[in-house]
Amino acid sequence: QVQLSRRGGGIDLSALFTWGIGVIAVFLSCWLAAKRERIEAYQKFWHPLGSSINDAARGNKDEEEESEEMVEILTWKHAIAMMCCSGITLLGLYFLIKAGFSAMILVMQLFFGYAIIVASFKLFFYPLLRNYFFSLHSIKRHVIICGEEHHSSVTVPIALFLSFSLAIFWGITRHATWSWLLLDILGLMVCCLVVQTMRIAGLRAATVLLLLFFLYDIFMVFITPSIFGDSVMVEVATGGGANLPSTTVQYTTVPSSGGGGGGGGGF
Repeated sequence: QVQLSRRGGGIDLSALFTWGIGVIAVFLSCWLAAKRERIEAYQKFWHPLGSSINDAARGNKDEEEESEEMVEILTWKHAIAMMCCSGITLLGLYFLIKAGFSAMILVMQLFFGYAIIVASFKLFFYPLLRNYFFSLHSIKRHVIICGEEHHSSVTVPIALFLSFSLAIFWGITRHATWSWLLLDILGLMVCCLVVQTMRIAGLRAATVLLLLFFLYDIFMVFITPSIFGDSVMVEVATGGGANLPSTTVQYTTVPSSGGGGGGGGGF
């Protein structure tokens, strides 16, 4: 007879921190996604009152100078297509990792590095230079891209350089003991960018999207072990290291208080 030892009570700080990241991601995503609506509301209600609008006018001018954002309107059909593509991609990565293609881990890291560059450029470095270094942002240069002449601010290459530097810094220090904090911050920025550039068409699309991915997570995490022997989601997330001793949960047993004979079996 065996008895599982219980962990001590109290608050799980890691779970609390994960919950806080989710709340911050939702708040920032909603705030960034409503940027256009805030500008329109300001022009409609405050501008006619004659209040000081120097900073706002300058921000609106900058908005016109920027290229149009790629905003995708998601319908319920897109939700189904996203779920199918996500499932096929995840299963494909799982089978490739199991087949010994360790280079897939490097490919996933490269994709995440690209996401870091785009997210940090659009959400942090370029807005920072545009809003707080206006004299630098006002300097324009003529750039020829694919035979077409474009007018670009010097803050664009500076922001790109900083974004590339951040991605390279993450790639170099990703195994450090403190790198989890940087990884969480970068993942938060990527999530905010995805939510900002994707708009849900209506309540039906949102319901279908949330329901499908709720079932998708349940299937990939809890049902796939009974089909493939491993959790597909965990295997891909750990790069095939879910069954290594360093990532496997070890269950400890203690003898029961009542006498009971020989040694107990472990789990």
